[in-house]
Amino acid sequence: MPTTFRPETRVGPGWRCTRVLRGFFEAQVGKGFRFNGALRAFIAAGDGRSLATAVAVYRRSLETPRRPSRIAPQFEYNRFMREFHARHPGRSHADAVAAWWRKRGQRRG
Repeated sequence: MPTTFRPETRVGPGWRCTRVLRGFFEAQVGKGFRFNGALRAFIAAGDGRSLATAVAVYRRSLETPRRPSRIAPQFEYNRFMREFHARHPGRSHADAVAAWWRKRGQRRG
């Protein structure tokens, strides 16, 4: 990977989402930048397209409505929290945590 990036820089094989690369994207799109799935896939492909194209891919991905991702079975707490907030939109995070501990107390192990 190069040590400096410009919009015309081509993404090569084996590139990683580094702090230096993050700095480039923050300069292009602002401090709210995060490596999302679309951009990580673009970088991982390493197919020689430009970073200007990567910026466009990132911006397009922000316009596309996200569907909640599937939470793997071993992350029961995360699934519970998502479902709690979906069922009780006005409730606080503290309410969700209390409900989680009540649920955990009912389980026999």
